[in-house]
Amino acid sequence: MPERFSTIPPVALPGPLKSGNGGPLLWFSGSLDLLKLPLVSIVGKRESSPEGELWARQITKFLVNRGFCIVSGLAKGIDAVAHSTALDLRGKTI
Repeated sequence: MPERFSTIPPVALPGPLKSGNGGPLLWFSGSLDLLKLPLVSIVGKRESSPEGELWARQITKFLVNRGFCIVSGLAKGIDAVAHSTALDLRGKTI
């Protein structure tokens, strides 16, 4: 997918970030339509335990099966488990 730039309209920003000068610049690759889905963030330790990873997979599976888009960081550990589990289930992830 091509990489693109966009601005976030001020009306779409939370209160303190709203201004009359337009929104911040956003770089993205993929579809902004993912932002219209119900979003949930899954974050955790970078040095995760096997038990923590199991919980992260189960929680991610539960949420993906209910139509949530998984939002997580790009760190190793729980963040990576959340992304990879969502992708394995053909879910959406940011």
